[in-house]
Amino acid sequence: EESLAIRQKLDNKLAISVSLTNLGLLALSLGDLETARQRLEDAIVLTREVGDRWSVANALNNVANVVRDQGDYHRARELYRESLSINRELGDKRALAFVLEDLSCLSALEGQAVPALHLAAAATAVREDIGAPLAPNDQQRLNHNLAPAREKLPAAAQAEAVAQGRQMTLDEVVAYALHL
Repeated sequence: EESLAIRQKLDNKLAISVSLTNLGLLALSLGDLETARQRLEDAIVLTREVGDRWSVANALNNVANVVRDQGDYHRARELYRESLSINRELGDKRALAFVLEDLSCLSALEGQAVPALHLAAAATAVREDIGAPLAPNDQQRLNHNLAPAREKLPAAAQAEAVAQGRQMTLDEVVAYALHL
């Protein structure tokens, strides 16, 4: 809060958006979804004003995670799609992997087991390609979120979905994700 106040006095919009993002993510980690959503949505407005597309994409993905956790799957998918499109334009493969993983979790929540596994496997392939493995705690969260999708499919169908996801090119998986 103190950092935000200082940055507001300096009227540094990008720095303010960073503080808002940090406060939003803190609220999210504490389970305060409404505060998280408001802070992160405010960050989107500021990043759009300053034209920092990477920060816009990041903020969109963060808000999508919050609204997904609030059960607004339709809105979450819209936000993920916009974040995915921006990150594709920017060529940020690491950010693309995060969005694909988050979309895989959304697909699992929606009961779309095969797309969930396609997206997660494609994200893993992207991470392997760029040498940026998922952090252990994030991998644990992803595994937990994908468990319902895995339970829905027999082992052979799971393996096939994973193999198909891993074989997708980046352009193919982005197009696939945008049309789910």
